[in-house]
Amino acid sequence: MKRAASALLFVAACGAAKGAAVPPLTTVTVISAAAPPGSATPWRYDVALGERALELAVEIAIPAGSWGDLEVDPRAEPFVEKVEASLGGAPFQPIARAEPPQTDDPDEPTARVFRLPPCPVAGCRVRYRFALEKAAMALDADGVAADHDGAVIAPPSAWLLRPICFPDDQAFRLRVTAAPGQRFATGLFRGPDHELVGDLSDLPKAPFTAFGTLRLRTIDVEGERIEIATLPGDLDLSDDAAAAWIAGSARLVHDYYGRPPVPSALVILVPTAGRGIGYGRTLGNGGASVILPLGEHSTAEELGRGWELTHELLHTAFPLLDRATSWGRVYWGGATFCLLADVAIRERTAGKKSLDDALRAIVAAGGQVGARWPVSRVISVGDAATGVPVLAELYAAHGERGGAVDLAALWRSLGVVPDGLTVRFDESAPLAWIRRAIVAVAPKG
Repeated sequence: MKRAASALLFVAACGAAKGAAVPPLTTVTVISAAAPPGSATPWRYDVALGERALELAVEIAIPAGSWGDLEVDPRAEPFVEKVEASLGGAPFQPIARAEPPQTDDPDEPTARVFRLPPCPVAGCRVRYRFALEKAAMALDADGVAADHDGAVIAPPSAWLLRPICFPDDQAFRLRVTAAPGQRFATGLFRGPDHELVGDLSDLPKAPFTAFGTLRLRTIDVEGERIEIATLPGDLDLSDDAAAAWIAGSARLVHDYYGRPPVPSALVILVPTAGRGIGYGRTLGNGGASVILPLGEHSTAEELGRGWELTHELLHTAFPLLDRATSWGRVYWGGATFCLLADVAIRERTAGKKSLDDALRAIVAAGGQVGARWPVSRVISVGDAATGVPVLAELYAAHGERGGAVDLAALWRSLGVVPDGLTVRFDESAPLAWIRRAIVAVAPKG
């Protein structure tokens, strides 16, 4: 059984309807904490984007045996309207909102839910409207819904109703059609038939999606399909120059890992004032997507010297972030963990292996931002590639509890010595050879 959030739930969280007869859709009684059984038949979402990206019309075909509470992102719930269900081909009836189940986490956001009775043998259908423009104007958050001068960024977590408790390995398929003049772009992966596909458990944090008056372009970079969605706004940079810059950044990532980390990705360019790159964000789970604010007067030359897009694309090559959500713990804590691991691996293998070998092995085994792995698998694959249990030892020491690291001593051992506002290198330091190996440029060919 899978749950949208990490918190444990009380009995009412994932309930079934009571009784053999189907009760009125507004008065379902919850009696069980078990998830509905999985089905080989996927949930099918058909979404229609209306004119001027004002509204989404959504219809879901749900397989037999499914039941329970349906939800969206709590911040988006007020913009879900006119929810109706048809059980086994019966006429559509309204589904009333219900209070959410309680969790043991007082900080977990909750919203009202929609209670679906068990779907009969013929399955059931749910249809509703999502007020896309109203949500974007009111919320102004790319992680839920945000307006960008005629386009809206809103990931599926905001506008696709999904069960609170997920059957194991329950697939979904998604098809989106747009009114004339409107466009749609998403980082969700596509199946062999080009339909958007995934697991229901991907939906709470699925990749970014954009609707509206977008400029779309698709490029192929060594087998990775990258869709570029440029939002409304002025850019001095031509679309050709933007595509070349994105392709160059993707090749740097491919060269490091020896392969494309993901089969496809969406890069959303958001024109902003000034020049240069703003704060980028990457979101995966069933796909890969990057949002990148781009200054309107940016030039190809200065973008080519930058690191920001390469940094975001590197995020697509890792399957997991374990629990921590604060910026400092994620970025500086993660950087410290990686530095400690790299130094220890190089020292214990006499320079024959490094953290690079662990990261490349994780990608080669299918670990990337679209997948969710337990920490144990990441550690197992990485340590097997280096032949030393450094990741396991560091995770045991820091992964669950955190802990202080004597960085001053580490820098001294590497021969990095503070010197006013800069540093100097002490080549007599015991691990100076490791510092030189870390920053060395690998020969090509």
